[in-house]
Amino acid sequence: MLRSADLKAEMPGKTGDGRLFARLVFGFAVFTSAFLLFQVQLLLGKFLLPWFGGTSGVWATCLLFFQVLLLGGYFYAHQISISCRLSSQGKIHLAFVALTGLWILLASYFWGSPLLPGPSWKPAPGAAPIAGILKLLFVSIGLPFLLLSSTGPLLQHWYAQLKLGAQKKVPYFLYALSNAGSLLGLLRAFGGKMFGRLKKISRRLTKMGPPVRHDGCGSLCRCSAQ
Repeated sequence: MLRSADLKAEMPGKTGDGRLFARLVFGFAVFTSAFLLFQVQLLLGKFLLPWFGGTSGVWATCLLFFQVLLLGGYFYAHQISISCRLSSQGKIHLAFVALTGLWILLASYFWGSPLLPGPSWKPAPGAAPIAGILKLLFVSIGLPFLLLSSTGPLLQHWYAQLKLGAQKKVPYFLYALSNAGSLLGLLRAFGGKMFGRLKKISRRLTKMGPPVRHDGCGSLCRCSAQ
């Protein structure tokens, strides 16, 4: 009787530790995938500009490609979550991760970079830019981007199915972490330039500040004297 009572007394603590560990693991994975998702988009977009030019058509093509793959990742996560068991979902996703890792290794071997294509992929003068951009993006970042886009919704579904206590877990905090990771990825890319410009503006205003204040004080004194 004492042993069973001791076990029952220890169960809440173990359940709480398991819940905290699950939140940390799932939260870190979702946050990291969202951060890398934005980093990959901006990295490839900046890399393609010298090759195809900074026209609006280049950015619109990249945006279309990434949005279609993002929708494809959501569709993949939705399909395996409603048509397969949890164990089968894990096996399928692990196979997807292994395939993506193999693709990255092959890209690193042939290009010298896991994501950025080699000089041989540089378009010839007069080549169709849209077809070249789509082909280059699909070969270089297609599988990794599809994997990253499916990680967030799939992990949220898996976390909701955990049974660490009497109730199923609510995955909404993972959605908040995903948004935070995306925002951090955006600030990581543009934050340095933005803060640099703000510093320059603040320095200019600081230099212009004393004369403006003196002029204001002088005009105020003249008005009071009149």
